[in-house]
Amino acid sequence: MTPEQRADYLSKLLETSIDAHQAGDFSVAEAGYREVLGQFPRHAITLDLFGTLLFQTGRVEEALEPLEKAVELSPSRGPAWNHLGSVRASLSDRQGALQAFQSAVETGPDNIDAWLNLSRVAEESGDFSLSKNAAWNAADLFPENSQAQARLGAILVRSGARDEALHPLSHAIRLSPLGVEPYLHSAIAFSSTGDEQAAELAIRKCLLIAPDKVAPYPHLVGLQKSKALGRGPVNGSVWARRATRVAPADPRLWAHLGSELLRYLEVDASISESQRALVLDPSNSTATFDLPNALFRAGRHQAARAAAYRGLVVSPSEDAFHIMVAEVEFALGNLDVGWKHFEVRRTARFGSERIGLPPFWEGDGNPGRLLVAAEQGVGDEYMYLSMLPQLTERCSEVTVECDKRNLPLFRRSFRGIDFVERQVFGRENADPYFDYRALTAERTFDCAILAGSLPGIFLKDGSKPGPARIFDVDPEERQYWRNRFLQLGKGPWVGLCWRSGISGGFRNQLYCRPEAMVKALGARTANYVSLIYNLQPGELDAAREISDCFIYDPEDIDQKNELDRVAAMLSALDAVVSVDTAVSPLAASIGTPTIRLGWSHLRLSDGYDAVLGSCHPMTGNLERFEVDVSLPRAGKALPKILKASAHGK
Repeated sequence: MTPEQRADYLSKLLETSIDAHQAGDFSVAEAGYREVLGQFPRHAITLDLFGTLLFQTGRVEEALEPLEKAVELSPSRGPAWNHLGSVRASLSDRQGALQAFQSAVETGPDNIDAWLNLSRVAEESGDFSLSKNAAWNAADLFPENSQAQARLGAILVRSGARDEALHPLSHAIRLSPLGVEPYLHSAIAFSSTGDEQAAELAIRKCLLIAPDKVAPYPHLVGLQKSKALGRGPVNGSVWARRATRVAPADPRLWAHLGSELLRYLEVDASISESQRALVLDPSNSTATFDLPNALFRAGRHQAARAAAYRGLVVSPSEDAFHIMVAEVEFALGNLDVGWKHFEVRRTARFGSERIGLPPFWEGDGNPGRLLVAAEQGVGDEYMYLSMLPQLTERCSEVTVECDKRNLPLFRRSFRGIDFVERQVFGRENADPYFDYRALTAERTFDCAILAGSLPGIFLKDGSKPGPARIFDVDPEERQYWRNRFLQLGKGPWVGLCWRSGISGGFRNQLYCRPEAMVKALGARTANYVSLIYNLQPGELDAAREISDCFIYDPEDIDQKNELDRVAAMLSALDAVVSVDTAVSPLAASIGTPTIRLGWSHLRLSDGYDAVLGSCHPMTGNLERFEVDVSLPRAGKALPKILKASAHGK
């Protein structure tokens, strides 16, 4: 074969290979590219095509060398730069990908894919300015391209310019009415501007177009949660189940269905769907996370323990599995093992960031000048700081960080301890964080400990009830409330807390209605006091219609923010009956007999409370929580507690 014939053959072979490549016949195309490169190893076009084929067939690392050679030989070839950028992005080389995509748009500004890729990778790298610039250029150069308009809208939403994002997103929807992404980002934008009706409409359209897409479902549930109490939120599991019917082999959809069912505490169904997802994909992170949760709530503790430990194997970097293991071990009575896993909170990658925290005290010896750092909520503070008497025996220089609403109560109770407000700071478009640098510089702490770590040091034995009272209330305020109640009626007086300030989703399965509490406890057993800080109009009507029922909503007190006054009011009551909210540990910590419909605090004990001795749990550690079971138990327990207790007399 003459050189001319050979060149003509290879030229035709390249054309045939390109045709095969475009038709999806990758084996024929690859054989042709390899033969051409065997004769012309520096042929930039073939190197680009060959590298692209390797990338498309999953050989990402192999694709890197021919594509790098292609751009080296032909630096002005824009498509090759774009293909190289995609390979580098897949290999997590974001900086290299950005450089390649920038070269792609510089050498080929009419390459829409390069502009879109540049915007996406810049966003993933946190460079919102570059991402927006690339998206604006794409939208200006291709005003009738729905992907370009949707990309611009998406990055504007992500960067906080949500009003501005609505125009390109609406344009993208007009250009491509069946595109999913514009509807999703429109919903986020509408929601942030307060137009929840438009947001929900956009999400529903998104789900109707693509019911197999996972991303829209959490947004729909979030929108439903934000609706006013009583408007009848839609159960997201209905939509999630519809998606599984469209794509029954997709493990992500079964996992999401299991997650939605767990959200509404349909735990048995959640277990089934999460297990189905794991059969299809044993590494599915959502199902791996949800399964032990659902098993635990279903009372299947040994199975929950096994699933939680499996989660540690599958996702060793996921700290939440340690907390799951701790909860199960506590419930099973294995306190030492539970505390070891519970301590992951110190370095956990969830929760608020902590900056400048002094070295951790491990619990041995005298820690010197010690900072006790705050936990998540006020209810946690009453539980964990019940260990302060033991701590002060070990350490004389203690500073405790706490919610400012608790400062008066805590300072009155422990005059030898310095209590300070939480060192928490907000920031725009990010979670708040704790910053201890200024406080540490001022007080020169030797060590620090998280408040939640105190029980792990001082509560090794859960075989007996905890102290009956920890904190001292304002005596004058307590007398004020005693007089108030005596003016209203003889008593006894019992506080009722049937929900927290946040309702919706799974919480509704943990809570009840005030009339259900009154019926279970008995209308004539006591006069009742509402301990709900955000009562809804008409929420007490059904309870007040019960014959002989008196239920009082305290006036002139802010039960959310005036916690020192709330503590005094609780101390003037003869008892408190509460679901799992901050009311329960607060009432028990100031010595008021407290019937807790759920388990003991932290599940460290069964039938009594090893943390706060005035708490009486109505659910056994190895039982499944059922409010309809716990309420009758509370009805039987309340008269006995009122008779046995001298509190309030």
